[in-house]
Amino acid sequence: MGNNEIIEDIYELSPMQEGMLFDKLLGKDKDAYFEQSSFRIIGSLEVELFEESINKLIKRYDVLRTLFIYENQKRQRQVVLKDAKIKIWFEDISSLISSEKTVFIKGFKEKDIDKGFDLSRQISIRASIIKTDEENYIFILSFHHIILDGWSLPIIFNELMYIYNSLKESMPLKLRKVNVYSNYIKWLQKQDKQEALVYWKKYLDGYEEQAQVLQTDKSFKNDKYINSEIKFSIGRELTDKLKGVAGKNKVTVNTIFQAVWGILLQRYNNVEDVVFGSVVSGRSAEIDGIENMVGLFINAVPVRIKSIVDKTFIELINEVHECSITSKKYEYVSLAEIQSSTSLKQQLIDNMMIFENYPVAKYSEKSENSKKFELKMELEEAVEQNNYNFNIIAAITDELLVKLSYNACIYDEQYVNMVAGHIEQIIKEVVDNPEIKLSEIEMLSEEEKTKILVDFNDTKAEYPKDKTIHELFEEQVEKTPENIAVVYQEKTLTYRELNE
Repeated sequence: MGNNEIIEDIYELSPMQEGMLFDKLLGKDKDAYFEQSSFRIIGSLEVELFEESINKLIKRYDVLRTLFIYENQKRQRQVVLKDAKIKIWFEDISSLISSEKTVFIKGFKEKDIDKGFDLSRQISIRASIIKTDEENYIFILSFHHIILDGWSLPIIFNELMYIYNSLKESMPLKLRKVNVYSNYIKWLQKQDKQEALVYWKKYLDGYEEQAQVLQTDKSFKNDKYINSEIKFSIGRELTDKLKGVAGKNKVTVNTIFQAVWGILLQRYNNVEDVVFGSVVSGRSAEIDGIENMVGLFINAVPVRIKSIVDKTFIELINEVHECSITSKKYEYVSLAEIQSSTSLKQQLIDNMMIFENYPVAKYSEKSENSKKFELKMELEEAVEQNNYNFNIIAAITDELLVKLSYNACIYDEQYVNMVAGHIEQIIKEVVDNPEIKLSEIEMLSEEEKTKILVDFNDTKAEYPKDKTIHELFEEQVEKTPENIAVVYQEKTLTYRELNE
């Protein structure tokens, strides 16, 4: 069979797709950009019909039938197959006891992640269903982030439920026309890349020191990544105040959250000028039907928060808002190209922020012509990982929900919880008094202040009377020879150097 019989289309990659593929080729972390969403399905599920429904989705959307060709190529391409199908992996574990079910599901998910995807030889999506009880199932959809973004998921899952229910009741499918992903690529190709790069070069001019979330294990050199996360909410009352400040000043909650994170990074790095990464939707209103398109549209761009101590918080958020409006015109170029024009190159960004503004994934579909049939699907867990060691993910509904996703090889849970506390404390400070000067913003909670002023100053300890001072010092040299022992102005001595 010739290529023209199996290939529907061939086109270039988007900037974010190129970045993800580049990271994959570097081989730093095979799990980076692997996405695994687990849903609990409640109802009488027909697995074969569910499989047929998924395959109708694959037939419908070109990105779900896409391979990525990069080996021995001057320029990578994505190839859309005319036809592709998947087979759902099914297992019935309803006879197991509760603890055995938990172990089985956990083990299966880990093996599924470990399997990964060969982007050039198979479509980057697969599905599994585990029956846990009568009318209770776990549906696991795994895919590579290179084909789908978070905005796309509610679109395809709502359609999946609609298709399944329609097939179940032999109803005709009435689905909207699909705008293919290649239309977005064509739009990208028309944009003025040079103009955008000139803008970003000017935006980042003079920035010369990376703003870090300081690592708790600076000695860690391996490329290993253990994905961990903590979640917290700032509560409805504080969220309402946050929305109020945003509304009164005609800015978004995202703008305020970026300013809060920028202030915290400034404090951590003892500077007034910081840059971090921000994931943008990339869905330009210029593209017809963009709100219903399925694919990877997101991009990552730098956000610069530059402030002086006597500036007020309101002045800062207005500056951030104005910059974001201008930057939005140039969000289509790749972060790699933006970085290459700076003095820091690939070290420009240490951490990434994602502010999710798409619908929460909760799906339920009931046929108008059936009183008996109802199938519900609710998101239970989503596993995702990128190549940044620290990520801030926020979403707002009735409450501002924040997830700090991090590499546990570098950061420990106690440290990340401290960061979470600092975020919440700064939010409290600025929503209670938006006119507060940046220098007056307090990031420490009362509990932390007490610990520093009282607990840490309680330094009484038993002195080992059988040892001299120099013996104790030499023991410390053996334990931490390269740690800093003495600091005077710009000069430092390690324990080893001081001992010598």
